[in-house]
Amino acid sequence: GLAHKPTVFFGVPALYAILSLMKNAPLSSVKCFFSGGDALPDRIRAAFSLVYRRKLCGGYGLTETAPVVAVEMDDVLEATDTVGKPVIGVEVLIKDEQGITLPHGQVGEIWIKGENVMLGYYHAPELTKETLVDGWLRTGDLGYFDSKGKLVVSGRLKDLIIHKGLNIYPQEIENIIVTHPNVIFVGIVGKPDELSGEVPIAFVQIKEDESNIEQKLRELCIQKLAAYKVPRQFICSTKRLPVTAMGKVDKKVLKAQLHEQKTR
Repeated sequence: GLAHKPTVFFGVPALYAILSLMKNAPLSSVKCFFSGGDALPDRIRAAFSLVYRRKLCGGYGLTETAPVVAVEMDDVLEATDTVGKPVIGVEVLIKDEQGITLPHGQVGEIWIKGENVMLGYYHAPELTKETLVDGWLRTGDLGYFDSKGKLVVSGRLKDLIIHKGLNIYPQEIENIIVTHPNVIFVGIVGKPDELSGEVPIAFVQIKEDESNIEQKLRELCIQKLAAYKVPRQFICSTKRLPVTAMGKVDKKVLKAQLHEQKTR
């Protein structure tokens, strides 16, 4: 624990949010702070840096990669979805649905190769065969390399919303909505639509009840996003959103709630 005066600190964004609210955690011995496990909102990074006067470095990794793949450690301020260059010994490619490597700037699935990649899933040969292809790990995450060769994570492939043939990345919308001061957590999921395929729906946990909050969030999105990316519905409540063991918003539960509403 902190009693041993650690010099490196790893945590999920939700933990850094709690530390920012505490304002006085004994972190003086820590030299480097790394965030991973979920998308890092701008508001949490800014709050932590303001309170503790330290840079919070974004990173990317998976349990299957033990776990670090890339870290943003340059002394510059990048967008929070930029997770830096792959660490030494790790190769990263961006591939399309056919497994063809894409050039920088194009979004595709993130594939990883290195000594840190797992041997396979325990007693799950079919899942292992699907995930490991010729020594490469198919992450199920979407991303691209920017002009500086840094990895930018766009979200999960399974969370991708396809609206009239256009890709909508939930993480982009979530990063906009969470900038509202009354918002705590956001989860964007796709709702089936007969005419367009899918439409984005926003589940929003707010700190306190606020009149016209749905319209305020809609106007915020209209200012920052293309029209087709603006959620068709904002479901706002002070009730805590369901989260996974890692502190991420559990979108499986949110999708199930949408399905229940449809079948009522």
